[in-house]
Amino acid sequence: STRDMAQYLQFLIGRGTFNNQQLISEASFTRMETPTTTLGAKAGTTAGYGLHNYVNGFENTSVAFRGHDGHLVGGHCRLSYVPELGVGYVLLFNEDNLTALEKIPHLIRAFLTKDIKRAAIVIKPLPEKLQGLEGYYMSISPRSEMSRIGMQVLNVMHITSSDNKLHRMPLLGGWEKPSNDYATGENTLANDWSGLVTLARVNDPLAGDVLEVSDAIGGDSTLKKISAVRVFGFLGWIGLTLGFAAASILFALVWSVRLAR
Repeated sequence: STRDMAQYLQFLIGRGTFNNQQLISEASFTRMETPTTTLGAKAGTTAGYGLHNYVNGFENTSVAFRGHDGHLVGGHCRLSYVPELGVGYVLLFNEDNLTALEKIPHLIRAFLTKDIKRAAIVIKPLPEKLQGLEGYYMSISPRSEMSRIGMQVLNVMHITSSDNKLHRMPLLGGWEKPSNDYATGENTLANDWSGLVTLARVNDPLAGDVLEVSDAIGGDSTLKKISAVRVFGFLGWIGLTLGFAAASILFALVWSVRLAR
């Protein structure tokens, strides 16, 4: 119920404390809220999954929202909180209204952070390990095998650089504007939109040199650099496949007439 969820939210904001009773230790709560298992987290990123607790940011605030969402057909939940501000929210939906799922949390977060003054960002030159990353990248970490081709088609990322920042943008669009990622370490970058460290250049034991991303804009993904020939060749192959599939409908009209004759 909403009452249950509100009490659970108070428990999360209190970092394991409810009705002045410590139910979970501070150390356990810190571990729950801290991403540690990915190569990106080990390299220094601060956004992403802890233990069933996701960390992401919000525009121009550097505020870390924590929580967890749940989705089924016809039912959705958004739970998020900021212990430092002592605030949070729970949203329960009983319909598949994707517009509401995006706009309502955005409005609530904007209200909760309206008085936050973000500190000035000092942009440093990109270190050597973060130079030469321009090009095309394909996600190699689908959440399920059934979504692999969809991710490879829709999540091809084009990265450029200027003014000591990296700019990520999906090749097929979908974002209002490119990201502005600035260096925070030898191989880590923060996203200008959220202010959290969300991207790291790491060496994957199987895939080699990759970029690990975990942010509210691009989602969680491991990006592998690929050639432009492969990118546009793959998209061309998908286009031909869809074209032939559509053509079969036209051919069927001819075949049905011939069959009738």
